[in-house]
Amino acid sequence: MRLLHVYSGNLWGGIERLLLNLAQTPAAGGEGNDFGGRAFEQEFALCFRGRLSAALEAAGAACHLLAPLRFRRPWSIWQARSRLRCLLRSAHFDAVLLHASWSYAALWPAVEACGLSPLWTAMDVVNGRHWLDRRVIRHPPRLVLAVSDFSGAAWRRLLPASRIETWYPPVPPPPAAAAGERAEQRRRWLTAPDSPVILMASRMEAWKGHRVLLDALAALPSALAWTAWIAGAAQRPREWDYQREMHALARQRGIAERIRWLGLRQDMPAVMAAADIFCQPNLAAEPFGLSGIEALASGLPIVAGNIGGPAEILAGADAGLLVEPRSPAALAAALERLLRDPELLARLRRNGPARARQLCDPAAQRRRLYELVSSCRG
Repeated sequence: MRLLHVYSGNLWGGIERLLLNLAQTPAAGGEGNDFGGRAFEQEFALCFRGRLSAALEAAGAACHLLAPLRFRRPWSIWQARSRLRCLLRSAHFDAVLLHASWSYAALWPAVEACGLSPLWTAMDVVNGRHWLDRRVIRHPPRLVLAVSDFSGAAWRRLLPASRIETWYPPVPPPPAAAAGERAEQRRRWLTAPDSPVILMASRMEAWKGHRVLLDALAALPSALAWTAWIAGAAQRPREWDYQREMHALARQRGIAERIRWLGLRQDMPAVMAAADIFCQPNLAAEPFGLSGIEALASGLPIVAGNIGGPAEILAGADAGLLVEPRSPAALAAALERLLRDPELLARLRRNGPARARQLCDPAAQRRRLYELVSSCRG
C-alpha cells in the first residue's frame, strides 16, 4: 500500500514531530516496510518548504511541495488543490491521509476529485462551532484517526456517519545519552549539577500555561534549589508579545535568575536527558500531548493538569502527578512533593518509559496505521 500524508501547516509543533516520527518509524521500530509480504510506503505532501520539509528529506522520505496555502488568499487554495490533483494523477497512491483541520478543510476536494476517499487525522480539541469544525462536519471523512480517546469522543458526537478510531502517534525511544551529555547541557544552561531541573516544552502560546508555571515556581519555598528550563519560542507576532510578557512576569515574580529560556530546540532528547521533571500546566485541554510521551520515554515524570490528553496518558500509569488545572497552588504543591521526595521521583521515572511504549510504540502504531488505512482504501 502506498499512502500519501498531506499537511498544510508552516509552524513547528506536535503535528510536525508526528509526521517526522512517521518518516523515521521503520528505523525506530525495526520492522521495515513489510507486513507479511505487503509493502507499506509512505510519502509526504506539504504546502510550505521549511524545517519540516528539510527534516523529512534528511530522513530519506519522499517529500512533495504543493503551494503555500492561506485561507485569506483563495487563489492559494486553488493552486494547492491543483498541484495535489496533479500529484495524485501522476503517481499511484492507494490512500491519502490529511493531517489537522486546516489541511482537510482546504484540500479534501482535490482528493475526492481523484476518486479517493479523504481520510483525516483529528488533532484538535473541538466543540463544533469553529468554522474549520463546520467545514469538516459538512464534508465528513470516511475515516477519522483521533490522536486520543478524549479527542475521538468529541468527533463521535459531531461526525456520527464517520468511522472514528483512536490512533496514538508513534514516538521512538530517545537515543542513549552520550557520556557527559547531562553535564554539558547543564553547563550550557548555567545550571548547577545538583539542581533539580523542571522542564516545560511547548509552543509559546498562552493556553499552554506558562503563566501558571511561573506563578507556581514563585510559590515554591526559596530553600528548594530548583532551576526551570522553558523550551519553545515564538513563531508568530502575537507569540512574540506573549513571550516578552512571560519574561517580564518572571522578573516581577522574582524568579528570573532561576529560569532558563531555551528557545526552539532541535536537541530535545538531550535536553530531556538532563532534566528531572516535566511540567505541562495547560489552561485548556490538550488533544494528546506528544511532548509528554517524549518526556516519559526519557524517564521524566510528568506534572500536568487533570484534563485532556495528559490525563489520558497518565491514567493508571504511576508515571506522574495530575493536578487541578489552572491552579498555581496545586501545581506548586505537586512540584514541591516531587522535589522533597526522591523515592517518589525515582519510582515515577522508572515507570515512564514503559507507559510511553504501551501507548506509542513505533512498530505497533505503524502497523495499526497500516491496518486502519487499508480497511478504508478507495
